[in-house]
Amino acid sequence: MHGDKERMLRLDCQQRLEAEANYATGRLLFLRDAFAERLLSSAPVSFDRVKELTREFGNTMTSTLWRAVETIHSPTFGLVSQHPRHQLDPERAAVRYFLRSQTFREQFSSVTEAEVFCALGSC
Repeated sequence: MHGDKERMLRLDCQQRLEAEANYATGRLLFLRDAFAERLLSSAPVSFDRVKELTREFGNTMTSTLWRAVETIHSPTFGLVSQHPRHQLDPERAAVRYFLRSQTFREQFSSVTEAEVFCALGSC
């Protein structure tokens, strides 16, 4: 149906359907609340813990980090970029994903991915 203007959904409806599909998929891949329970059972949450959960749940590092950032209730962010040991490809954006917890979005709404990327010494 993409490209058929008479049958295509409005953009806001497409985005809502995509968000609902992503939510449902995440609940399946991360076994409903099991992921949150395991993640939050070891405080403070660390990147090493996210790596362990990547192996435990059998998902990609990116999807596991994304779910972890969404799960944590404190201001938290994750940044997925090109590998630092490889020369940055000018054809691709340096930052692939700038993941932010709801609390981070609310408290630091003006912070951009470029600012965080540069603050980490990557520019």
